[in-house]
Amino acid sequence: MRFKVVFKSKNKKLPIGYRTLFSSMFKSILEKSDEEYFKEVYFYEEKKNKKIKNLNFSVYLQNFKIGSNEIEVDGDIILNITTPDFRMGIDLYNGLVKLKQFTFKKKYELNKISLTKVKESVIKDKLNVFKTLSPIYIKDKDNNDLDINNEKFNKELNYISDKYLKEFRGFGLKEELNFTPIKMKKQICKEEIEDFTRITGKKYLLVKCYSGIFSLEGDPEDVDILLKSGLGFRRSFGFSMISIV
Repeated sequence: MRFKVVFKSKNKKLPIGYRTLFSSMFKSILEKSDEEYFKEVYFYEEKKNKKIKNLNFSVYLQNFKIGSNEIEVDGDIILNITTPDFRMGIDLYNGLVKLKQFTFKKKYELNKISLTKVKESVIKDKLNVFKTLSPIYIKDKDNNDLDINNEKFNKELNYISDKYLKEFRGFGLKEELNFTPIKMKKQICKEEIEDFTRITGKKYLLVKCYSGIFSLEGDPEDVDILLKSGLGFRRSFGFSMISIV
């Protein structure tokens, strides 16, 4: 399922780490929609569940200006959501239908303007060209951000894709993925994460990621699921959402 939500900010501001705001929104919506499912997704034996979530999103801002800690947004805030999981999609969509406004940290209030379903593409070919809707993030086993030209980039992309597919459908990749940059640009994103701040004392985690156009070769069924789930790491935190060109 794929849908689009348009918001307006009441005070025309967002935190610089706005992805955390939307992650918090999803948790709130799922908890209110189906508390049992919410606990299943986010907790395991009363601890945080590290299993990859069946949720991916991107945010597009209109008429904005980035400051040191906040973003001034004079236009629409467009939230794109995708999931390959029907239950996740239904619970989120129904929760968003009921949502009128969302407040984050008693400071940022978003008012919902509209909610629409988006027609999904179906992958039928082995080789396809995609564009990013949110930057793709790939890291190695030591949590080091990987440069797109690093020989490990494709290896780790295959690793996280294989892991996700095993969790989602019970078996991993049918074929190895081959990622080829066409017109990709590096980005440094600021993420505000409580655990990171508590451990390091730093307010923001800096994430090196990439946006643009690329080709991806692989089994069509594998790629179709990854199109709906996101391609890469931190997909449930607003990274790695893609669309076919």
